[in-house]
Amino acid sequence: MRILLFLATNIAVMVLVSLVFNLLGLEGILSTNGVDLNLSSLLIFCALFGFLGSFVSLLASKYMAKRGTRAHIIETPRNHEEQWLLDTVKSLSQEAGIGMPEVGVFPSDAANAFATGWNRNDALVAVSTGLMRRFEEGEVRAVLAHEIGHHLMGHTLDPTSLSVGNELECDHYSGFVLAKMGATLEDALAAMKLSGSAQGTATHPPKDARLEAISRGWHQANRQAVQTLEEPFEPSNFLLRLTFVGDPQVY
Repeated sequence: MRILLFLATNIAVMVLVSLVFNLLGLEGILSTNGVDLNLSSLLIFCALFGFLGSFVSLLASKYMAKRGTRAHIIETPRNHEEQWLLDTVKSLSQEAGIGMPEVGVFPSDAANAFATGWNRNDALVAVSTGLMRRFEEGEVRAVLAHEIGHHLMGHTLDPTSLSVGNELECDHYSGFVLAKMGATLEDALAAMKLSGSAQGTATHPPKDARLEAISRGWHQANRQAVQTLEEPFEPSNFLLRLTFVGDPQVY
């Protein structure tokens, strides 16, 4: 669905540009000035070139992420930590209903993680050595739940995936899935309390908004459990807006 939306958006842009060119009479102006240029053919060429470049970039995203971060992909676990990572990602993936992604560890002192890949059933989740060193297992599990959320929501197919809204969606999902797997609310919130930014950034919401999203996801899962419902998490039905006293921004 995300790929179809991507194609439709780009086609709509090309149609709009073509209409603007025709309304302004640019082709006639160019001809009057001795420039023999077929704008329609040029637009088609640009569209095909842009589509091809975007798809190649998308297909190569996992490979480029591995090379760029120098991530070690865990195939045969070398120690307890790597075995725990594989087992945790496997259980989170099964809960999300997606294929088991590759799991990697990349060298970095910063506590960080990322998700990438063109297909959520053939993807990559990687964590930094700094994250593994500084965080407890329960906190790492919460981070991994957030990253699996990016695959489940299809954010890795979206060129604008780094956004406040997408991060809140995955925060909400992490609280939801961790609750379904038996985590306490404190467990679900622990990693964000350690790493979240109080002010937020252009792509990541402030810590208070993220903690609220995680909390809402956790409570939603527990309400379902009380009602003995078996409904899976539906990202297409999810809409979360948060406001804070003294902050005009709606998250």
